Amino acid sequence: MVEQSGGNVTVTGSVPGQAGAVQGQAGQPEQAAAPENWQAWLQGQPEEQRAVIARLYEAETQGLKSALRSERDARGALEKQLREIGKQLDEGSEARKQLEAAASELQAAQQRVAFYENAPGELVNPKLAWLAAQEIGAFDQRGNVNWDAVKQAFPELFKKAVVAGAVNAGSGNAAPKPFDMNTALREAAGRNRL
Repeated sequence: MVEQSGGNVTVTGSVPGQAGAVQGQAGQPEQAAAPENWQAWLQGQPEEQRAVIARLYEAETQGLKSALRSERDARGALEKQLREIGKQLDEGSEARKQLEAAASELQAAQQRVAFYENAPGELVNPKLAWLAAQEIGAFDQRGNVNWDAVKQAFPELFKKAVVAGAVNAGSGNAAPKPFDMNTALREAAGRNRL
């Protein structure tokens, strides 16, 4: 609820989309801390909004997932086909060696793509993490990565999200406020009034 008395605006309760809004100095709402990642933000939303967001997200990404799955299947079939053709060639022939090398390169490329695709959001340098995972042998038999082992061995490759404060935070004019997407969108649209 928004109440106005004199020059002050008082916000009571929570504003939709701003979980945990609290009344601060001069009646201005203070924003809750920014979530660490997408999952944390989603869990902070009301149940009915989570269902809508999940449905919209799935509808938006369904085509991409389907294309990715068919591309993986095609690459897997190509690798299998290369290996089958290689078996038909004479043992030790140059053509067989080249075909086996091509199949191995295709398999390595698929593993690298899967590595990048499944990388956690806090990963700072995916290329360096790929080399690090190879160094410690963080892959299982199917080529999946043990991210916990990589994080334990190389914690410097993973960073937490840092929320930047206000530009004038140290000038004594205002306390730094955490980033809030709703506020940023309203300001960008010129609708920063309640």
